[in-house]
Amino acid sequence: MRRIPEQFFSARDIAAALGVCKRNIQRRAARERWPKRRVQNKDLFAPPPAILHRVCLVIVSRPAGAAQPRLITRAGLAEALRLLGRVACLFTLGQLRLTLPIKAALRQTTRVSPIPSSTSALRRWSLAYARAGLSGLCERKRGRVGPKKRKH
Repeated sequence: MRRIPEQFFSARDIAAALGVCKRNIQRRAARERWPKRRVQNKDLFAPPPAILHRVCLVIVSRPAGAAQPRLITRAGLAEALRLLGRVACLFTLGQLRLTLPIKAALRQTTRVSPIPSSTSALRRWSLAYARAGLSGLCERKRGRVGPKKRKH
């Protein structure tokens, strides 16, 4: 059997070839102990032959100078869906405010909204939308979000 020379690729290139996110490749490379080189501030990996073949096909078939396709991660998709849900809530609230007083419109919107929401959240979203438009409805969380692991 002829040995394929080791070729090193960024996690982003490998992820684009396999249709997964970059972090999945980094975890898999660590778990399966792929050979790794560090060039400047970037880790390059030498995937196993089955994956290497797919990566080479994608890179060769890409036109010269073409930008790499960006994959949307699960977190990015969830954020987009939350934004869409907030916009739907505000649209419903706007429609109900034409015929109902504000408190009644807020209560009715929380009952029929596509995402779980409270009257205070609806007030906050409508204020943010009035101030900054759609970008006001986007979350600006940094770092790891949610419950943290505690050391005992």
